[in-house]
Amino acid sequence: MGKYIPYKKLEKIVDNEKVFGKSVVLTGGCFDIIHKGHLYLFRRAKEYGDILVVNVVNDERVKTYKGEERPVNIESQRASVVSALEIVDYATVHPSVDLGPTTELAIMIKPDVIVQVEGKWKRGDKKRLAGLLGYDVKLREVKKSRFKTSTTSIIDEILKKHKQHEFSN
Repeated sequence: MGKYIPYKKLEKIVDNEKVFGKSVVLTGGCFDIIHKGHLYLFRRAKEYGDILVVNVVNDERVKTYKGEERPVNIESQRASVVSALEIVDYATVHPSVDLGPTTELAIMIKPDVIVQVEGKWKRGDKKRLAGLLGYDVKLREVKKSRFKTSTTSIIDEILKKHKQHEFSN
């Protein structure tokens, strides 16, 4: 089972893992309502290294990405759920909104690999990140899950069923 680590303490913990020759993989996301697609991302990301660190995007940034109605679950709850997953070694919430919380965390912990869902990396990201990190980090993509699910679609389905139930009474 993973551990929730406050982001300020994560650098020392990851450095200790590296002393033992462990390779570190970083991924991040909202993870508002955990579903099969998230588990698929974590399993695939873990294949790229020994230690999986998951940055749970802070509430402020989620609102920017997903709108004012999100997140459904606050960052501390989302981080607790992610950190409880066996495949995740460490989960944290980085508060930065300047460069993006996962980028800021990468600058701090210097992972060997950063993993995103396909389509997230843009041309020039590798060079930009190498400049910020001071080394040539490996960027990997995980194909979008074959489960074709998302938190947004789950929320939409709940609202649809709620409205149907409301109108049938």
